[in-house]
Amino acid sequence: MEYRSSRAEYFDQDFSSLDWSALPKDKTVLFFDDHQNAYERVRTAHELGFKHLMFEDNYPASRGDCYSLKKAFSGVGFEPPAPAPSLSDKLKAALGVRKRPRGHVEPNQDDAAWLHQNLEVYQELPPPFRSELTRWGDPWQDAVYPTPEPLLQTIEEDGLRVYQQEAVDYTWLCYAQLS
Repeated sequence: MEYRSSRAEYFDQDFSSLDWSALPKDKTVLFFDDHQNAYERVRTAHELGFKHLMFEDNYPASRGDCYSLKKAFSGVGFEPPAPAPSLSDKLKAALGVRKRPRGHVEPNQDDAAWLHQNLEVYQELPPPFRSELTRWGDPWQDAVYPTPEPLLQTIEEDGLRVYQQEAVDYTWLCYAQLS
């Protein structure tokens, strides 16, 4: 089941290509669940004058399929998963030609420095529950997956069971406010 708010407007174009002139940029919240480079999303939002951003896919340093704010703050960069090599790719590799995959970000501290300078608020939202294993099947360890304390420890009502079942899909949601 997919929830769609009647009060929200949905687009199938990249947000950077839309005309936002009619919106109050200081009161609008941009919500990203698009598995794109979050650092570039923040920079573009800053250039467009937006202040409030939410990211659903704020993956930790060692996981995920996009360059998240957690990765930018940690300075680890991002190496996208390699697609299955084509015959052309294999030939290029044999000849020593190496091409960086689209989306590659070199490890750096510059992105974190820019974020520290331009974000007034960066807040990771706590998961409703914390499961024993992460979504990747390994044990949840704060040293590897730093995470705020979960909102709930036990189930008091049957209606909350769905939150516990879906806790394994938690992806370190965060709010960022540009200065």
